[in-house]
Amino acid sequence: MFNSLEVLLAWVRMHERQLEQTVQKKYLMQSFAHSEVFASSLVSLLKLSSNGDPALIAQGSPIPKLDDQLNGVKVKALDCIVLLTKYVYDEIGDEKKECPLLLGLVVNVNILMSTAISLASLPNFESITKDNEPIASLMTSILSLLAILSQDSAFYEAF
Repeated sequence: MFNSLEVLLAWVRMHERQLEQTVQKKYLMQSFAHSEVFASSLVSLLKLSSNGDPALIAQGSPIPKLDDQLNGVKVKALDCIVLLTKYVYDEIGDEKKECPLLLGLVVNVNILMSTAISLASLPNFESITKDNEPIASLMTSILSLLAILSQDSAFYEAF
């Protein structure tokens, strides 16, 4: 079990570094905005689950360190998604309907909304977000992305 956990932690760290480098190199935005593979990878990172339930983005399992790592990667993935989404709306214009990232988000916007509702509905939401930086960052990133997407007619049905 611990070997599997170590492999998963290494995999998570590798993606975390990759995402950090992508955010820093803004000149790659055009390539990444049109990349089906990158869009699919980002959206797939949001569904990683330590408890077998990809229906919510936030993690909660008996292994807090793993949850923090997974939630940290998801925050970075969401940060990349927010940057790319802003880029698509600001720079690409009419071609945005064909953007692989937006197509992936249309399918998964309900997971984002379910996670935001689940977290905000917790009776101890304020203390959780004060005490748990990854969860606070995750909620901030989810709400930022939902605010951007809510202005696009392609997402009206979901909202």
